[in-house]
Amino acid sequence: MADEAVRSNLGMLDTGARRRASRQTVVPAQAWFEAFRELDLTEAQRSEAEERADAFRKRVETFRKRSQQRLRDLNRQIRRLEASGAADEEALLLELRPLKDERDRLQAESPKATELQLACWKLLGSAQQDDLRQRLEVIRSELRRKEAIKRLREQATPISQPMEEAGQAMSGDSMSETGGATDRLPASLDGFE
Repeated sequence: MADEAVRSNLGMLDTGARRRASRQTVVPAQAWFEAFRELDLTEAQRSEAEERADAFRKRVETFRKRSQQRLRDLNRQIRRLEASGAADEEALLLELRPLKDERDRLQAESPKATELQLACWKLLGSAQQDDLRQRLEVIRSELRRKEAIKRLREQATPISQPMEEAGQAMSGDSMSETGGATDRLPASLDGFE
């Protein structure tokens, strides 16, 4: 049933791209936890989730105190070396590699929100998990819609002035007379702002 809800109207032409896009749209952690808090949770579930969230926040704070300054220093050194424009690229890479390795190692040690999400997910019954899945799909749909509008706006940006002048010089008439590009969305998306 859940698969049917995601399937497009393309029938045999449906390659599964829409379903893959649905799974690939990442819900930001903050939105995930907001959807989780909106669920009909028992008092015991709320209490356990809050305890786990508190423990996670403490781990994050401990990591931040221990590693934040070193990460800043590493990033500063990496940026400085990359901006130096060293003539010997091989020597530059040899200098950068240990810095980037240490930065990557520190970042890998940082607490991940997905750990807390998984712990909270395991607190839920199957009906609550289904409810959360539906809420997350609504969030994903909204994120995809906003991304599509953003892409369309980028595509609909007006032609820059120098290009307009070049077009006028070649054709002899102006873009405004021929209904040139506007920054309006296509009529099919009007009202989605």
